[in-house]
Amino acid sequence: MGTAPMRISLDEQRALYRQHAAEAGDRLVALLRARLDELVELGFERAFETVGVHEYGDATYWKATEQLADEAAAELADAVFYLHIPVAREHGDLPAPD
Repeated sequence: MGTAPMRISLDEQRALYRQHAAEAGDRLVALLRARLDELVELGFERAFETVGVHEYGDATYWKATEQLADEAAAELADAVFYLHIPVAREHGDLPAPD
């Protein structure tokens, strides 16, 4: 699998993440607090109407607790990654998208 073309070097991407990930994590906590009801509904829609049962059936219910915790942590880590981008933009370290 090749690397997609990039406008920001991998080293710069790593530096931006390292610089802004902690603030992104704080924003994730705030987002969870502020939008919990909405996120619960979105989780329901994704699990039962758009993605989950259609792709996975009930397999998730039979995963070990540790595996579920690991998968939840991976999803939260992805959220930190996504949220570091607007943080970097707000700090002037990354331009807005075209």
